[in-house]
Amino acid sequence: MLVQLASPALTRAEPFNYQTLPLGQRALGMGGAFTGLANDPSAAYYNPAGLAWIADSALSASLTVNAFDRRTIDSGYRTRIGDRSLKHDSEPSLPVFVTLVKKVGRKHPVLQRRHAIALSTFVVARRKLNFDVELRGEFMGEDIADTFSADREETTTWNGLSHAYRVSERLSFGVTGFLSTTRTRYNQEHISVSLGDLDRITGSYGSRTSLWETYRARSEVRNLLLRFGVLYETKSHLRLGLMLQPPSLHVRGRADVRARKLTSDHVGMPPAGRFINASEDNLPSHHPLPWELRVGASYKPINWVTVALDTSLYGKNGSKSSPVVAIGPRSPDKDTGAVPEAGALALETWYRKMTANVSIGVEAVIENTVALRGGFFTSLSAAPDIPSVSSTYSSPDMNLYGGALSVGYVASGYDLSLGCAGLLGFGDAIAYNIDGPDGNVYERTTVNDRTLYIFLSGAKSAVSKLASTADKKLQQIRREYEAEAAREARRTGQTRPPR
Repeated sequence: MLVQLASPALTRAEPFNYQTLPLGQRALGMGGAFTGLANDPSAAYYNPAGLAWIADSALSASLTVNAFDRRTIDSGYRTRIGDRSLKHDSEPSLPVFVTLVKKVGRKHPVLQRRHAIALSTFVVARRKLNFDVELRGEFMGEDIADTFSADREETTTWNGLSHAYRVSERLSFGVTGFLSTTRTRYNQEHISVSLGDLDRITGSYGSRTSLWETYRARSEVRNLLLRFGVLYETKSHLRLGLMLQPPSLHVRGRADVRARKLTSDHVGMPPAGRFINASEDNLPSHHPLPWELRVGASYKPINWVTVALDTSLYGKNGSKSSPVVAIGPRSPDKDTGAVPEAGALALETWYRKMTANVSIGVEAVIENTVALRGGFFTSLSAAPDIPSVSSTYSSPDMNLYGGALSVGYVASGYDLSLGCAGLLGFGDAIAYNIDGPDGNVYERTTVNDRTLYIFLSGAKSAVSKLASTADKKLQQIRREYEAEAAREARRTGQTRPPR
């Protein structure tokens, strides 16, 4: 319940950048280089085979504050009276991921319990972008005021069940089944008016022509996917891991679109005004996840230092000739014949190309208590190249590069970390030209992105430790009470002590 309440939260990623902000207490600080280490509950995501290496039942969670999140699309909004860059600057948010691991089975003298079962929730991707611009200028002798605002939010949450089995001291296997839910929301408003005389009593302008339009699009897609993992450790402190995720299986998807448009023209004879209100629900929607292969290794050159490396490869989705349909085709309204549009920056169809990423991390545990971690990771774009001009919208083609640092406390089954992670991104994006010729209203431009997160994560084995401590305390109280009752029974001559 707590996880679902916290699910409006952000583990930042782009729809076309598969590498998420690193998840998990150790992986966060090590830049996500965790497939070949996988020894805390976040292994349910990186490599489920690692769950079997956890010594005891555990609960792991992370809380992240979005310190700042900024994006600039150069001259992203273009009109006949001028251009404006689309700029986004977000407010802080508080995302959470939680994994609960339970060790089961008979105890082994060396391996403890061989089986592990885990329940987990990961907000693997969420990005909310808000753009709001205002222009005023002259065109053909008229004073024009133009405003444009758009916000787009995409959230992908994975709820999973995992099982891992440790075959021997050096080898384990695992699998996680996830139900993936992707929700997308898009809103847009555009107003353009010609300004006449100002009425200072009412504070309003007279208008010869005006345009007001709003668009809304929503979608929700559910997929099933599996992650298979293998983890092997050599005698020389080298640990090797592999995770394979086949393409997702579509469960269901639906979308709805609503468009409203009001125009007025007091110049023509006779004066005219028009209003369009069109909507359609239960449209088909898809958001498939590609196959993914992660290979990782971790090594201890000395007992208190660990270095790790991950490489990952991701398959493609759709193609230019057969794209993925995010918002299905609409039919004309039965009364008016109007077809609802999704909006200028709504992603209706798309496809992804194959891509790869890398993560590098290092950890040093000083005096078995203080853990210092650092990492670097890439999140290269899987979006197709953006054409110079186009009649359809496409997602930014932007590469992201990130780094992370953290300091932690490790002792008595606890592993608490405080750190930060940052990303820099740059590449090509779409500029929206409302007066583009021949319907080619989209033009290529540049985009840059800067994000900083501060995170708190950990509580490894804290739940089982606290439960065990509480149980031992209760047993101790019970023994003391029974001993006191027995002494009282002997003193009073009772044959049996009271319960």
